[in-house]
Amino acid sequence: MTMCPFDPRAFLINGIEKGAARLSSDLRAIPTTVATTSSAAGVRTAVNIVAECGVLSGYLADKIIDHGYSADHDELVSTTGKYDTVESALQCLTDNTNKLVTAINALDEHSLQTEVELFGRQWSLFELCALNISHLSYHDGQLNYIQTLHGDGENHWG
Repeated sequence: MTMCPFDPRAFLINGIEKGAARLSSDLRAIPTTVATTSSAAGVRTAVNIVAECGVLSGYLADKIIDHGYSADHDELVSTTGKYDTVESALQCLTDNTNKLVTAINALDEHSLQTEVELFGRQWSLFELCALNISHLSYHDGQLNYIQTLHGDGENHWG
């Protein structure tokens, strides 16, 4: 039987970097006036969605670096509010993606199994990082939908 070699750090880093790159490309494809404007009362802007992805990546990096680090959902929401332009949201995403990748690179395979508490539940560090990949993809789907609503059916992923 042939075994498939699996490097969990490479898997996580690849997924996170590609997810952030897709999110960045898709935000840039949305007209600035659309990306910074809410479509209805209580609806988040595309810029806010991307900023949340960046802020969460930073929180995860902080959790990897300091297992005692704590953040809650309300703090996440209030922090994203300070990013109100396309460029500031993209800078937040880039900076925190790099911070998370650096933190993951500093771990060994055994450390990825470390259990930590975040957002009221226990996670392994691997699970938290894998969740981030899903989180990026989920929100990229929202950006794709916004693009479609404004007549853009193109694939901006390269």
